[in-house]
Amino acid sequence: MRKRILIAAISIIVVIATLLIYNLKTILKARLNSLIIQGQESEYTYYVGDVDINLLGRSLTLSDIELKPKLDQLRKANRKTYIYLKVGELSFSNFDFIKLLTLNQIEIESINISHPVIRIYNTKKRDHKEGLESNQNKKVLSDILSTNISSLSIGKLSLDHAQTKIYKLDPDTSLSINASNTELKIFGIYTDKELFSSHEILTFDSSEVALQGVQYYGLKDYDIKLGSFKSNSASDHIVFEDLAMVPLEDKITFTSRQDIERDWYNISISEMVLEQFDRQAFQSSGHINAEKLLIEGASIEIYRDKRKRDKKPKQQMLPSALIRSIDPPIDIEEVSIKSSSLKYLEHEIDAAKPIEVQFKELEMEIKNLCSDSSKLLENDVLELKANGVFMKGGSVTVASEFYLLDPDDRFQLKASLKGMPMPDLNPILEESAFISFEDGRLNDLSFMMKADKYRAKGHLDISYSSLSNMKILRKQSEIRERKAKGKRGRKSKGLLSFLVSSLVPSEYGPQSENYHQGKIDIRRDQHKSIVNYLIMGIKDGLLSNLLHEHQGLQVELKKRKH
Repeated sequence: MRKRILIAAISIIVVIATLLIYNLKTILKARLNSLIIQGQESEYTYYVGDVDINLLGRSLTLSDIELKPKLDQLRKANRKTYIYLKVGELSFSNFDFIKLLTLNQIEIESINISHPVIRIYNTKKRDHKEGLESNQNKKVLSDILSTNISSLSIGKLSLDHAQTKIYKLDPDTSLSINASNTELKIFGIYTDKELFSSHEILTFDSSEVALQGVQYYGLKDYDIKLGSFKSNSASDHIVFEDLAMVPLEDKITFTSRQDIERDWYNISISEMVLEQFDRQAFQSSGHINAEKLLIEGASIEIYRDKRKRDKKPKQQMLPSALIRSIDPPIDIEEVSIKSSSLKYLEHEIDAAKPIEVQFKELEMEIKNLCSDSSKLLENDVLELKANGVFMKGGSVTVASEFYLLDPDDRFQLKASLKGMPMPDLNPILEESAFISFEDGRLNDLSFMMKADKYRAKGHLDISYSSLSNMKILRKQSEIRERKAKGKRGRKSKGLLSFLVSSLVPSEYGPQSENYHQGKIDIRRDQHKSIVNYLIMGIKDGLLSNLLHEHQGLQVELKKRKH
């Protein structure tokens, strides 16, 4: 009799267990529905195509998930950010179903989201008032993870091969950020009800992020492209690869349609690494603090057209002022640039074509790149050292110091240039100093300048050989004036060129009998860049060196820089 009763009891338990197991999918789905999105008044609706549960393995798989915003509700609520999400499969491992059903607690060892499609929309201008952005993000998160959940604990969250798009739409600007094959891993996620009432939404131990094929659209004149991005909070390193700022127009078209002077850029970087990056400072205030920035394989081209001036010309800032203007502040102890190149073009008002300055195989070390005034009180000196190939083959070295808190933007610079044909300098000198070399070899040119935003002083030494022909050129305005008077519009000044060439020795250097160290003493045109400042200083030192016995010619040639 007892055996029959035991068998019957076991049978009933098995039947009940079978029914429970059979209906657990519906129960869990209903509970998830009540926890994630509440009723018809929510600003989002979601759909789940299928739920697969493995009780013994404590796993849960959701298929064909779609989270959709209710646009009419969002507009009524004047919401700034909303999302759309579509996931083919969402899997949970070691899911504690009992705590979910009885205590409204989510405790999961790992979650994997495979091949999701994510759209994030921002419909208003960013409000910089403290706390608003955090509250907005908290609202979006609380729509998805309802505050009915008493606590949430996830060992690892993985997002694999996501297709992500972020949009910003407002009356002034529209932008789009696309990322393909996004991979995201967050470890040690935890939150509770108390966090929903604070600026902090959830906490986590560490994270790994990998993005590929990122494109940023919406800038007026440029696209931003990123081949890949990797970040690991455990090591505090951030790695960018194949980064580029691509102009939408070529330099001539770009500058020709501008009403006033605007610079044109074309930048690409093979790899950029931020070491010991302070994530907390960046997330809380936007400050960029890092121990080291490594840049490998940068190619930078800058074009500046000085022929278009505003009615009130804009003053050009020197490096110290530019760094001070960076906001939010930046603080990087060391910047290392390797295997890079720089091409700078500047078209002066009276020039027939732009000057062209090129550096190849550029190696640079910068220390104390900082715009945080509180930290600069201890040390406000930015040190820069660089070497590379100048123009077609000259060897150049530079050492400089910039005083970042100095109101007059003081700096000092030492540089040397060795071993190059003097005609290789013509792309710089012809349209800025209006001097041209037909022959000669520059053995060594060394100069030192101490300068501020008003004036520069220093000295220059030069050693050259085999120079026989030096031309003095006319500005474009001079050529036009001559043509208007019916004269020939020759580029070079024949008589003055002959006179200078006859006075300048063909071989010259510190070993020469009549050698004279050149003096640099110039006043800066504050509407021109530091490149122009340095070129004018070099020109002044050269004239002082080579024509120190001929003051009249010095005065005549110095007039040509204005």
